[in-house]
Amino acid sequence: MTWDYERIRNKLLEAREHLVKALQKLKSSRNWSFLDMFLGRGLSLFADFMEHEKYGEAVEEIRRAKHIISQVQEHIGDVDLEVDDSLFGTFLDIAFDNIFIDFLRHGRINKARKKVIEVIRKIDNVLATLKPPKIVEEERFCSTCGASIPTSSKFCPYCGAKQ
Repeated sequence: MTWDYERIRNKLLEAREHLVKALQKLKSSRNWSFLDMFLGRGLSLFADFMEHEKYGEAVEEIRRAKHIISQVQEHIGDVDLEVDDSLFGTFLDIAFDNIFIDFLRHGRINKARKKVIEVIRKIDNVLATLKPPKIVEEERFCSTCGASIPTSSKFCPYCGAKQ
């Protein structure tokens, strides 16, 4: 399938939009993670659930972006958007809630944020270098000098003859 400039650009913008949403969800997850580290055991459970909920929402946005990026992969090159989305971390965090597990989870969130930011930057760079195709104007030849001239020319740019 051939892709035109507008379709590639629109797909990249759509993927970027999902990644920005993921970044917002990861920020929220990170905030809950901070809170989780400093709350007592009773309130920490609520923070755990919110942290995991926001992280799960971010992972879903990342999956959507990955799907879109895979459609235009040949135009932008390799993109690493693998984030740890296992439920084992959730189980550990809730069942064995302690500061060490909280720090591990916080690190996992920050790692995901860095990847998302990196891919957003890559998309921005591709968008900046993506150029619309040049419109090739048909040529014709001057009736006086025989030079190749654009069809829209009223005068030959070489000899000045009216066309």
